[in-house]
Amino acid sequence: PIVLLHGVTNAKETWDDCAQEIANRTASQVFCLDARNHGDSEWTETIGYDSMAEDVVNFMNSRSIPRITIVGHSMGGKTGMAFAFKYPERLESLIIEDISARSPSSSRTGISYYMKQKRDVLMKIPPDTELAEAKKFAASYLSGGEAAAKRKLQVNTIAPKIWEGRDLPLRMTSSGDFEWKTNLNVIVNSMESGKWSPVSSDGLYEGPVFLIYGTKSPFKVLEDKEEFLKQFPKTVYQPIQDGTHSLHIEYPEIFTNLVCEFILKIRASTDKHRTGI
Repeated sequence: PIVLLHGVTNAKETWDDCAQEIANRTASQVFCLDARNHGDSEWTETIGYDSMAEDVVNFMNSRSIPRITIVGHSMGGKTGMAFAFKYPERLESLIIEDISARSPSSSRTGISYYMKQKRDVLMKIPPDTELAEAKKFAASYLSGGEAAAKRKLQVNTIAPKIWEGRDLPLRMTSSGDFEWKTNLNVIVNSMESGKWSPVSSDGLYEGPVFLIYGTKSPFKVLEDKEEFLKQFPKTVYQPIQDGTHSLHIEYPEIFTNLVCEFILKIRASTDKHRTGI
């Protein structure tokens, strides 16, 4: 099976353009999971990569799944790294989308500002707006309009047209207001207080890793390449030209092709090794 893990403040629906195609082409079960404090998952007072990795293994145990391939975007990629360190025997391979173990400080500043914008947009949605229109308004605000103009660093920079019809993790309350299906308070507080601990700097995973990155991403994964390879020595780096951070949304066909080709290649190599051919 393949498990898809979304980025911070997103939800499982972010994979809608990719999940079924990946399942079909790899002949695999594909599970899109909501991380804790995101989407339909439980809201808790704690959030961190180790605890989210544990959530994944608990999901596997509940369904008697012995091993998985993880495809993780941003926060999901770091959760995959933590999983690889803690449960290497449960991991067939790890595919990471545009994140490294250590991120530049400028990207953290950008994320904090993006969180603030997600709070602000809730108060800017016009009254009596239907949910579908509210999602379009929020998408435009976060990726274009006022928000992008003010941000020096654009994290999750996506043209509004790409978000037409996408199910942003927004919901309407009983009072007719809107809220994110994300526990922003815990996420922001954990980031600002330092309680959200980074990925272990002394872990080692010697299995196959595929790191897909955007050449125009603010996360600059190549700056961490030397250190990253010490922890993940079998990593293959794959650029997507002109891509930024959310490659599975910006270039879903290219991203899906790369993911499927890598998974099938690893399986073929494993089968060859098992049969001794």
